Amino acid sequence: MASIAVYSVKGGVGKTTFAVNLAWCAASISKRLTLLWDLDPANGSGFLLGVDAKKKRAAQSVFSARQEPAKLIQKTGTDLLDLLPADESIRPLARQYETIGKKKPQAKLLAALGKDYDLIILDCPPVLNE
Repeated sequence: MASIAVYSVKGGVGKTTFAVNLAWCAASISKRLTLLWDLDPANGSGFLLGVDAKKKRAAQSVFSARQEPAKLIQKTGTDLLDLLPADESIRPLARQYETIGKKKPQAKLLAALGKDYDLIILDCPPVLNE
């Protein structure tokens, strides 16, 4: 499983559009089972793909081990492309990473999700942090 993080320290530069297009190309052209994980609380990836989070304030539960990530993953209108949508609950995620320390919860989640996908693309929030 490969993973690609798309990020920028500045918002409004096309980061989300690039992440969505990259995921679409991987699924449609390369025929790779692809997961687009939206980590931007604005849920721009979900908006562009026409997918909204099923439950509000659920995205944060993935990081606190209250929710299996697979239960939040949604199909998109594109074959082989799934979305793990974001919502406003992950806004304080950067602060939580600081308190978690070296446990690297995202790496563990990526490894677990990678068993089911050929490629995971992360649409990161427009900030400079972990």
